[in-house]
Amino acid sequence: MATLPIDYTFSNGDVANANHVNTNFQSIKTFVEASLVSTDGAVQAGTAAIANNAVTTAKILDSNVTTGKIANDAVTAEKIAAGAVGASEIADGSVGTAELANGAVTAAKKSGFSGVTYQDFTITGVINDADAFFQGSDHVITFGGGKTYNDVVSIVPNAGTNSTVTLYHYELGAQGGVLNNNQARLNCSISNNIDTGGNVNVRVWFFV
Repeated sequence: MATLPIDYTFSNGDVANANHVNTNFQSIKTFVEASLVSTDGAVQAGTAAIANNAVTTAKILDSNVTTGKIANDAVTAEKIAAGAVGASEIADGSVGTAELANGAVTAAKKSGFSGVTYQDFTITGVINDADAFFQGSDHVITFGGGKTYNDVVSIVPNAGTNSTVTLYHYELGAQGGVLNNNQARLNCSISNNIDTGGNVNVRVWFFV
């Protein structure tokens, strides 16, 4: 706590020395100018001058609390009431990739939007177009990761071995003895007289 100094004291009946009186007044002036919070901001109250819980909602007027008045990292998660930050409190374009923690945006947080992911498959023994033009061979692939035919967005040729690949059609669904719900049957061919192995890569896209 700042202490106001009194340099000289006087008793009843003493003659006051003007220099002593002026010194006392100068000490008071110096104390006031250096220690008391001023309305023009020349002397500001530090953090220690504010009592705990002293700043309430009623003390905060719209637009009074600006960025320059809040120390870096002063507003932490526990200072923000649950549900207090809504769409109207977030400026357009202010939330970018850097503001989102890894894994923070889950499927439950994406209203009306579904992401996609994919799995790649290698199929061997695919028929060669040179042997049967416009006719493919049938091959069954099995999805991983708990995916079913209901999750499939698209199936596309990904690459061949020094060749081009034609995917004529694919079949989805669950039918006993034919396809399980995590399988698809593809009819495709390969166009390469050199490649006798018939190796084909396909990519299956799924909803997340």
